[in-house]
Amino acid sequence: MKTILVNKYLHGGLSLRSYAKDIMNDVLKHQDCEISLDFNDVEYISRSFAHELIMDKKNTKKTVTFINKNPNVDAMFCVVESSINQTNTRKINIKLGSPISI
Repeated sequence: MKTILVNKYLHGGLSLRSYAKDIMNDVLKHQDCEISLDFNDVEYISRSFAHELIMDKKNTKKTVTFINKNPNVDAMFCVVESSINQTNTRKINIKLGSPISI
């Protein structure tokens, strides 16, 4: 298993989607099928960064795990994952619900 240190991508904070893309591009370069993203020494991530990283993680065939998250980072991932799950639930309900008349 390969471990990637996320703190090497710090550009004053992990706040942009493009930083998440940079990390996932490095994940895809590695031959390993299992990659750990180590958030040691990362104090803050933005909602957009977390969203991009989670969505990219879901769209790769590799197993990507997030390790050594501090409480702030972990909380942001939880908020974003909850938001994604709620959006998916709404989509299912719309598809399964009765036709809408306008």
